[in-house]
Amino acid sequence: MNIPPSSLRFTQDSIAANFTSGDNINQEIEKIKSLWSWQRESAVSEFEPLEIDQDRYDGRWYCNDNRRLYMFRVLEKQGYVSTVRVSNAENYRILGLILFKAAYKNFALLRAKFVVNVLI
Repeated sequence: MNIPPSSLRFTQDSIAANFTSGDNINQEIEKIKSLWSWQRESAVSEFEPLEIDQDRYDGRWYCNDNRRLYMFRVLEKQGYVSTVRVSNAENYRILGLILFKAAYKNFALLRAKFVVNVLI
């Protein structure tokens, strides 16, 4: 299944500049752009499909791989990619990741509010 990268949502609000392999995201973007002129299909097809899952409440699609999603969104915006290959992830893994990150963010906000209230 193919979906435009811009229709997928991130599961976290920030990403690291490098992949776990150590490759820099911006360098990978430039590599794909340089291959694009003569190897259109293989430039993007070398990547595994993005793992996605649909939120059962709002119907939005979420991507488990935020770095690759960012990379493909940049390429889409620059006109190099219109869709990416995706596969459905295991529901519990994506949902657990979203809930964990939401809980952590809420905990940080609650802690910050508590500290402000105690100091005031």
